Amino acid sequence: MENNKYYIPTLEEFCIGFEFEITNDEDETNETSWFKTIFGTGIDTHIICSQEYWQQYIEDYINKKYIRVKYLDQQDIEECGGKRYNDVNETIDMNHIGRFTLTYIPRTKNMHICYSGDSNIIKFNGTIKNKTELKKLLKQLNIV
Repeated sequence: MENNKYYIPTLEEFCIGFEFEITNDEDETNETSWFKTIFGTGIDTHIICSQEYWQQYIEDYINKKYIRVKYLDQQDIEECGGKRYNDVNETIDMNHIGRFTLTYIPRTKNMHICYSGDSNIIKFNGTIKNKTELKKLLKQLNIV
């Protein structure tokens, strides 16, 4: 596994819409195949009805390291509507829907969101690990 690109999530991160990759095992070539999925929309839909069952199911897969999540990156931010305008000192600066500036430092997973043109009006400053967290944050801040 690419340690700097993916991580093993905790059970608490799972919610409807959570984006992750899953595998069952190695294929006949001894390579692991990963499949992108969104919790609550695919093969896991039938297990959501019973919370105890899906928790055990997910925990089992987490323990076997059959689930991984991609750390937030520039592509994810762009898919959420950001447009890159600067790349200095390993930061990703994005304009998001014109009114906000988003600065993300992949190495530390730190994100800073403020009104465009006024860095003194901070909307958010903290850690964002993945695309699902970013989507939820942007919705909470009424940016999307």
